[in-house]
Amino acid sequence: MGSSSISSWVACVGVIIFSLYALAVSHYKLDIAATVCWLPAVVLFNFAVVRLGRGFYPASFNTDITRHQASVLKSKRFRLVGMPISHFVEKVRWCMDIIKCPYEETTAGGLLTMFGRGRSVPFLIDSESCSVIGNSDEIIMYLHGVFVPALLASLPPAEAGPAAAAKRLAVNKLFERTDETIEFERELNTFGHAIQGWAYSYHLSLFTNPNPSTTFLAWGGAEPRVSALERLIIWLLYPLFRVALNITFQLTDEKLREARRAVICAMLDKVDAMLVRQKERYVARLPKTRSRSPKGRGQPAGESSEDYQPFLFGDHISYVDLTFCALVAPLVGFSVVFPKDGSQSLYAAGRFSSFRCFPGQTVRNDVLKDPQEPIVKLEEEIISNRPCGQYIMNMYRNHRKTPII
Repeated sequence: MGSSSISSWVACVGVIIFSLYALAVSHYKLDIAATVCWLPAVVLFNFAVVRLGRGFYPASFNTDITRHQASVLKSKRFRLVGMPISHFVEKVRWCMDIIKCPYEETTAGGLLTMFGRGRSVPFLIDSESCSVIGNSDEIIMYLHGVFVPALLASLPPAEAGPAAAAKRLAVNKLFERTDETIEFERELNTFGHAIQGWAYSYHLSLFTNPNPSTTFLAWGGAEPRVSALERLIIWLLYPLFRVALNITFQLTDEKLREARRAVICAMLDKVDAMLVRQKERYVARLPKTRSRSPKGRGQPAGESSEDYQPFLFGDHISYVDLTFCALVAPLVGFSVVFPKDGSQSLYAAGRFSSFRCFPGQTVRNDVLKDPQEPIVKLEEEIISNRPCGQYIMNMYRNHRKTPII
């Protein structure tokens, strides 16, 4: 089944079947003993329906586990379960896209995986090993361990030429983990959760009247990739989700809101300094040319520091670059996620058609109507006044759809 029809429908099937069973118990006035006796049959029936709909993992019946590495690259081995707007899902999605990892994405509606399956997104299903891996950091490490060796085996050897060597170097640099990147990754996790809580405090606050369109679209309320049933649930249960998230994230706590903003600004300052430092190192490495000018030095033709676009840890793109830009994307929503000019969204390589934003498109889905002022101001500051703003836009424009192999 495709990603537009699966999502978290397993939980929905269970709810429907057990609701019908509860109605049957009430209608036929079954006593406790009869209710308990029939319960295993209902559970078995629910299992059968789910299995028929979901299918069986290949390894359930296939005992031949010796497979050629290249076969991994010819099938959709992985399934990524996520939701439309989730910066942690986008981090994994981007990493898989950039190495052409064979995967399908199951797009669940909003918070339904949390309420229906009892687990947050993203999580990755590996059909080769029947493994389920949660947490974006662990997913990337898992891909590095189980997929990248097969990927490198499929590439031409480095001795084949500069292009082959460059591809291998790019893949290795993408997943390279050092003490510095690991520590920075931990800080980014705190940063990501701060963004989540701070943004929700404006979009879902119980004591204000925020425009619900942004949240509806972010949760997939108008997204064809999300099943019709889940879209309906999002619309019907939005007030309940709103109350639940206010309690979970303490969205009405003003001190906590300011603390989250402080964490966000501190990370933005740190990344700005890192980008400036990387550019200074690049300029220092530029060869100097002799000149008859009074200064006696200049830059060779074709090499300009103005054209240089630095990465956070050197001259090669890494998973840390993808992580930072994916986490910040919701903060620059009108530039990356919901472009004001109605152009295709840069977010998720433009796969979510509902993110194309037109002024006054409908009352229900007009995210440009009454935007939250603090969020708009922070986006303007990032895009216009910070080095990281240019860096984020460059990453999304030039690297979101471009694989490194």
